[in-house]
Amino acid sequence: MSFNIALSGLQATTQDLNTISNNIANASTSGFRGGRSEFASIYNGGQAGGVGVMSTSQNFSKGGSLTYTGRQLDMGIQGEGFFVLKGNDGGAMYARAGMFHKDSEGFITDPVGSRLQGYSVNAMGRLQTGNVGDLQVQTASLAAKATTEVRMVSNLDARVDVILPTFSAVPFDPANNDSYQAIETTTVNDSLGNAHVVNQYYVKTAQNEVIVHYTLDGTLLPDQTTLKFDSNGVLDPTTTKQPFDIAIPSSPPNSATNLKFDINFDKSTHYAAKYNAFNPKNIDS
Repeated sequence: MSFNIALSGLQATTQDLNTISNNIANASTSGFRGGRSEFASIYNGGQAGGVGVMSTSQNFSKGGSLTYTGRQLDMGIQGEGFFVLKGNDGGAMYARAGMFHKDSEGFITDPVGSRLQGYSVNAMGRLQTGNVGDLQVQTASLAAKATTEVRMVSNLDARVDVILPTFSAVPFDPANNDSYQAIETTTVNDSLGNAHVVNQYYVKTAQNEVIVHYTLDGTLLPDQTTLKFDSNGVLDPTTTKQPFDIAIPSSPPNSATNLKFDINFDKSTHYAAKYNAFNPKNIDS
């Protein structure tokens, strides 16, 4: 009996080492969650019989870090949940890895050809929350949609010096880097789908105040936005949006309607850290 008890301990330890080895081997696997061995005591008629590994479990609710890859079809999941896939045999599969590709027919697939499942959209682009199906990127021409909102998520460095254009020898000039502290570039689309470049120039004019100047396709716009922050670096909610209604220049010929969109700064901050912007998001109507 003593020999069997000792043997059960060796077997359980071996299984645990297998779990640990698998965790180490998959340390760089996208979406992987480490497993753990779950032990239990073994009894036979009230007599101790050793130990056994009852199961190996994985904690999929454990948070991981998202890594920017530069590929639009690389996706990740924060928290619990799985990607739903349909295999070549029609069976359902679940995965945490979000490395997807587009096949020759436009379907979104994983590296072995299983198709990603999800809700489809109607002709107006609205999500249809019914039955899930194969996600496919249509290759036919899509209707143009004008940008209606740009959401800015950025931090404006609170440590930079104040620039006072009224009294300074360096009034604001997009061509003069000394007349502003930071610049961000955003692309917006008109009603025909033409792309236009909007630059935002940030000028700190007071300890908790930043003025934003704009250019459209290199032309300085008269619009300005004053961003005011409190002592905690949080933006005053009354200055979160800048609405635009810009006529498209007729040269070169362009029959698109006026550009009408808002730039939303509601997630901007004013902390003692370098300027950074987190992927401005354009929203189409």
